[in-house]
Amino acid sequence: MITVDTREPAHIKEYFSVFIDNAEIKKLDCGDYRVNDILIERKTLADFNSSCKSKRFFDQAYRLVNEAVENDMTIVYALTNITEPQEHALDTKLMSSVIASAQKRFGFQFIPFFSDEDFINYVTKLDTLPKSKPKVNPMYCLQPLLGNIADVESVEVTVKCRNRARKQKVYDKENITVNYVKASTI
Repeated sequence: MITVDTREPAHIKEYFSVFIDNAEIKKLDCGDYRVNDILIERKTLADFNSSCKSKRFFDQAYRLVNEAVENDMTIVYALTNITEPQEHALDTKLMSSVIASAQKRFGFQFIPFFSDEDFINYVTKLDTLPKSKPKVNPMYCLQPLLGNIADVESVEVTVKCRNRARKQKVYDKENITVNYVKASTI
């Protein structure tokens, strides 16, 4: 099943609603597309550049990661229309830095597409493949949930492993320690 967010461009929504039988158009809380167990955020290069400059990218990244962890999903970040001439100068150093950071921190997969047609072909192909194993790294997910870390005494999470659950402290203010839990154990 392919779900396309209602805020996507009209020509893309129209293509999916007319030509793809198992596609639906509905408002998504997070991401622009859902294909089985894959959450896709689609941005043009200019939009991505703008979100990097305004620092909105990482706010959105935290929401994507939390959604992906909650629903056992893999995150794909699609950069579309990469060959189109840009109206404004792109900060390629900043974009490269943000991409590297997001790949390292969250395990995001960034995929460039020359056109919307290439992107649409990719999404429809994804729908025919079997489910994949999520690769989200929730290590940094706590930050937006905790707000100012100075006000937090401790944080515990329930870790599920081999059908057993156990509590694990991931942050303790008194001992000034932070323990990270791998995505595959949450």
